[in-house]
Parts: sequence; C-alpha cells; structure tokens
Amino acid sequence: MEDIAPKLRKAVLQRFHQYLEMDPQARAYRKKLENGKLNQHECGLYVDRIAKCASKAVQHTIKPDVLPDGILYWNIAEAVLTPLYEETFDYVIDIAVKQKEQETRKAGRQLRIERPEFPTERIKSYLNMVVNRSLKENANETSQ
Repeated sequence: MEDIAPKLRKAVLQRFHQYLEMDPQARAYRKKLENGKLNQHECGLYVDRIAKCASKAVQHTIKPDVLPDGILYWNIAEAVLTPLYEETFDYVIDIAVKQKEQETRKAGRQLRIERPEFPTERIKSYLNMVVNRSLKENANETSQ
C-alpha cells in the first residue's frame, strides 16, 4: 500500500499557505506588522486568523475518503499534522516576537524577547486525541 502521508503533508501545507495568502484580514494584519503598526489586540486577531487557516486546510484536505479505511492513523497524523503545527507555531511566535519588539522600541525600551520551544508533548497529546476520535467515529459508522 502506498504511503499517503507525504502527499497529504504537501497538500495540507500548500492549502494552508494558500488560505493565508487569500485571507484579507491576515493580509491586512501582516501589512500592519510590516509597517510597525500592529498592536497587541490585533496581534491576537492575526494569530487567530492563522489558526483558522491551518484548521481549514486540515478540514478541507484530510477527509475519510483519502485515508486508508477512512481512519486517520497515528503515523499519518504525526507525519501530516506535526509539520503544519510546527510551521503554524513558527508563524505565530515570529509575529508575537516582532510585535512585542516593536512595542518595546516605541516605548523607548529594548528587551530581548525569547522564543519558546515547540510544545512537542502537547502536540503528541493532541495527535492522540485526534487519532482516537477518528478510530471511534469509524467504529461507530461500521457498527450502524
């Protein structure tokens, strides 16, 4: 059987970037960030748009008809979702750090903003939940 994870990973990431580019609010926030005019509230809204684009990319790409037996197995979830979460995490942290640096500079201070580490254990826990949900949904469908 063919490993579908590489194709799904590529499709999810492409769709994520596409949605991010097409989203007018995300584009507006990105422009404000580039111009040094994004405030903290807008930063949170920008992060929310990024999360929605990532979620939509997953929902529109990973469907039961493209999965073996209609189930999102652990190896597929890990290979497809983890790179998306890593990329989304990097986007979000880059935005937050840049916004905070701009804010502190405007206030006449200079702070070194540290980047947090990727929450690997939280992601594994989330993947477990997603895979278990897929298995339960499949079991419910087959028992009916």
